[in-house]
Amino acid sequence: MGDPDYGLFKNAIQFDVVRKHMQKDYGFFAASTAEELDDVFRHLLGVDSVLWKPVNVWDTCLKAISRTANRALIGLPLCRNETLLEQSSLYAKMVFQGATLIGALPSFLRPLLGPIVGLTSKRYGASCREILVPYVEEILNEWHTKKGVSMPNDGLQWMIEQCEKGGRTTVEADTIAQRLLILQLVSIYTTAYALTNIIINLYSSKQKDIFVAGIREECNRVSREHGGLSTGEAIDKLYRADSAVRESMRISPFSIIAPIRIVSPGKSLILGNGIVLPPGTRVSAPFQGVHHDSRHYENPLQYDAFRFSRKFEGPSDAGPHAGERELNVTVSKSFLTFGYGKHVCPGRWYTSQTLKQALVYLVQNYEIEFIGEREEPEAFLNAVMPPMKTQIKVRRWVKGTG
Repeated sequence: MGDPDYGLFKNAIQFDVVRKHMQKDYGFFAASTAEELDDVFRHLLGVDSVLWKPVNVWDTCLKAISRTANRALIGLPLCRNETLLEQSSLYAKMVFQGATLIGALPSFLRPLLGPIVGLTSKRYGASCREILVPYVEEILNEWHTKKGVSMPNDGLQWMIEQCEKGGRTTVEADTIAQRLLILQLVSIYTTAYALTNIIINLYSSKQKDIFVAGIREECNRVSREHGGLSTGEAIDKLYRADSAVRESMRISPFSIIAPIRIVSPGKSLILGNGIVLPPGTRVSAPFQGVHHDSRHYENPLQYDAFRFSRKFEGPSDAGPHAGERELNVTVSKSFLTFGYGKHVCPGRWYTSQTLKQALVYLVQNYEIEFIGEREEPEAFLNAVMPPMKTQIKVRRWVKGTG
């Protein structure tokens, strides 16, 4: 046992689950995500309001996002299994790093060196499946006993439903475990990367105090209107927090270029102006170049947390152009983080909601300061590496103290 079978990517039932549930019903996860964030951040950051605690930003975010992702996918209690959390995080990390390295190899070397590069990820994947398979078997037995009635709503239950529609051969514990592993892979690493940079960009900004105060004010106002911040409707109203997330993803993309696409066999791609790309051509878009282009953004290299929300601010925070808001889930030719066109990420609503919830939890509950200088981003080939060495110090924020 190791990496998921390639056939599971071609018959991608797991992504049907994302499109059907995590895209349309993302607000359903708001309450459980809030609960998980409270538990994991209390554990990782502590609750001392006097003494500062030093922590590594990347390690903290990776553990926190691993918890929230697994809460949505497999629910309690397994989402808090420390071994599974560690192994799934390492698996996601090694797959992304390995894929970047393999992609840089000459095509004739990939079949030879690819399996060697992937050995580490296979080991971590096998460890995850050793934990997941028995649990899935248990849930499958319960599912068939109850005929799907009175089962908890999470990714695993929806996966079983979707697999049932595909025929008996797909409803096997190991197959479902592999599909869960694929969703863990795509939901942990890049989201943890985004949250790490959200924290770094916000708290290293010269306008940190203004931005933090603005987000806190918005949280308090929306919380009063909605009786808390544990519903999708409330999270959707956090426009300043949404802008802070989008701005960080704009200024700190996870790659220099977008994922490479290949022109399909047998048909050329006509771009216009006499430009024709023959079949087999590798095509990409310049993520960083577009996001840092002054034709699209004023002062493009400066982090401005409220860049996307400021022009819509008003007495009711809902002026005549409120429907034109450029939210984090909004894709455009000048914002490519989630892709564009038919390849746009279907899980971006759930991801954005989770990132906003994590940000506002930290802003509302902790004081955060840097230890030393900000770590400059480093690229490995086309991938921008997460800032793994950055240290911050935190302490529980007591409301009314600043």
